[in-house]
Parts: sequence; C-alpha cells; structure tokens
Amino acid sequence: MSVTDDLGRQRRRVRAGALGLALLALAFYVGFIALSLYRGSHR
Repeated sequence: MSVTDDLGRQRRRVRAGALGLALLALAFYVGFIALSLYRGSHR
C-alpha cells in the first residue's frame, strides 16, 4: 500500500463527507423555505 493510495482514499472520504453535509444543508434550506411558504399561505 502506497502513500498515494492512502491519499486517494482520504480524498474520497473527505469528498463524500462534504457531499453529505452539503445535502443536509440543502435539505434544511428547502425545508425552511417550504415551511415559510406554508405558514405564509395559512394566515
């Protein structure tokens, strides 16, 4: 096992983690907008 293999694995893991956090943030953002629109239309 070489150093480049370890770096490749680490980069993939970091990229997957960043993608997961980005999707989570997107879900919160969309949910917040949907909740705001729902509350605004039911006043």
